[in-house]
Amino acid sequence: VPSLNIDLIQGAPVQSRSTWEAGLLRILEEEPQHLSAYDLLYEPGTALGTLHEKGRLEATDDRERAASFLWNQRRLRAAGYRPYE
Repeated sequence: VPSLNIDLIQGAPVQSRSTWEAGLLRILEEEPQHLSAYDLLYEPGTALGTLHEKGRLEATDDRERAASFLWNQRRLRAAGYRPYE
């Protein structure tokens, strides 16, 4: 039986919260065996990190990231997923 494992990265500057939430709900319909959701990080030396350092790419607001994290936790727990990190 094939398994579906999904890793997601949230917080892209071009991604709205409503788009993220709709996408996550759609993914949950597929009932993946494993699902992880991470915040986008701007690592030094990467293309995104360089754009961010130069002020050409703005990170998602901390309050927005926190609200998304809490929404994710509630929704994933309701779907039977448990955090492991």
